[in-house]
Amino acid sequence: MHIYSATTSNIENELNLSGEISFNDSRLIKVFPFSSGKVMEVEVTQGDKVSKGQVLAIIRSVEVAGNYSKDQLIDEMDVQLRKFPGIVFNYSQPIRDNVKEAVAGVNAAMAVKIFGPYFLVLDSTANAVMNQLKKVKGIEDLGVLRNLGQPEFRIELD
Repeated sequence: MHIYSATTSNIENELNLSGEISFNDSRLIKVFPFSSGKVMEVEVTQGDKVSKGQVLAIIRSVEVAGNYSKDQLIDEMDVQLRKFPGIVFNYSQPIRDNVKEAVAGVNAAMAVKIFGPYFLVLDSTANAVMNQLKKVKGIEDLGVLRNLGQPEFRIELD
């Protein structure tokens, strides 16, 4: 074995060639999605080690979403979102929500508004009303929109 120290020197022989630098095609894996769509997130970067079943990217696809009914989509979202306790979720369409909100003044199909000067009394009254409404057959997705500690002013223009 010989060890040489690096030194500075002039290049005596020079060879100019044209060429192309490319990747090693035998070490490339081509991934094609089952359907078209818009890439929303990429979960890995070049050079990352990936394993079987790992999510590589999130793609929004009308083709895939079209295979689910509205109830199936709600059920799947509900399973994931119920992991966050204390939050009431409502699933609907934005245009329909905007119309209902304009009519009712809140983002719901039906609402009970409780007015008064004392926040704690309003909060306990809202809970009491909700507990009574839970007894009504057919009511789903019941919740209380709490404005506790967040004063609201209603201004009506002439």
